[in-house]
Amino acid sequence: FGGVCWFITNVLITTLQHVFEKGSQLWLGLWAEGRIFPGMPAYFFLSVYGGMIVLSAICVALREVQFALGSARPMWVLHESALQSVFAAPMSYFDTTPSGRIINRFTGDIQDLDFLLPLFFNQHVNMSFILVASVVTVLIAAPWFVVVVAVVYGLYLLFARYYAKSSLELRRLFAITKSPVLSHFQESLQGLGSIRAYAQQDRFYAEFRTRLDANSACYFTERIGFEWMRFRCNQLSAVMIGGASLCLIALRDYIDPSLAGLALSQAVLFVVVSSQATEFYIQATVAMACAERLSSFDSIESEEAGAMYQAPPDDWPSAGAIQLSDLKARYRTNTPLVLKGINIEIKPGEKIGFVGRTGSGKSSMLLALYRMLL
Repeated sequence: FGGVCWFITNVLITTLQHVFEKGSQLWLGLWAEGRIFPGMPAYFFLSVYGGMIVLSAICVALREVQFALGSARPMWVLHESALQSVFAAPMSYFDTTPSGRIINRFTGDIQDLDFLLPLFFNQHVNMSFILVASVVTVLIAAPWFVVVVAVVYGLYLLFARYYAKSSLELRRLFAITKSPVLSHFQESLQGLGSIRAYAQQDRFYAEFRTRLDANSACYFTERIGFEWMRFRCNQLSAVMIGGASLCLIALRDYIDPSLAGLALSQAVLFVVVSSQATEFYIQATVAMACAERLSSFDSIESEEAGAMYQAPPDDWPSAGAIQLSDLKARYRTNTPLVLKGINIEIKPGEKIGFVGRTGSGKSSMLLALYRMLL
């Protein structure tokens, strides 16, 4: 995103947002109890409460604008760098790289980077601050509840770390097994005529089902892991709410009802926020893996400068003549020669055809004339 300054600014804005939000709730509780500024008119309390709400809304708007501006340029730079690397790649790269992999990078991964990564990262930061702010609010309202909060929060971090490791690997496997599905589908469409001519529909359908099942298994397993995590978050939330309720009942004579209600409401908020914060963290991390896969295009070996296109002279072609002297060519540097010492002289106006069995080099000769071979 926007770097260290952008991150620090975002943290400050988000902190101010939750300070104003939780402060308005505390202010409302203290006003109801009449513990501060006794004798002041109601409009004074309403003005302070409304001012906090307005400032919190302004912080939310500033944070969203900052996220939009900070995430647009990095994604554009990643896309342009990957696109230029693919355009400058030699033909050998396309011979060895499935087209489905390239399509998946420039469709699914780009979509995740443009839309999902900023969204999930923004939501993860927001939910994390809500989680921390809720715990702090509970401790301010009821400091004696620190033991229960410490135990519940520690178990939550333990479960979240355990779930995050497995979920990240499963989602990486899901992304890896998605490319073979797209490649097989595209190749089947391109060779549909041959598949039907040789009556191979059942074999290709079975192969597609096998690849799709492998991809679906990763997704299904990851969903089971998410339900595992959500179940434990609900258990921890029940412990936190139950502990808070018991403590409030036991100490009802020593706690203000307004602060007791605020502490209980923030404990209930832990139910919703805990699982969502973990899920948004996983989604943001997976989306960052898309950036890692897209940046791998930068390591593609580009065409040599001399092999790039150069504009021919203005009078070209002056004559339709082709002369090949001891032409040797191969598809890649680590493969044997497919054309060995070809000598041809084609005079202007001649019509020449290449005749030979399969594998004799007819297509290779045409590719060599187009300078697509090494």
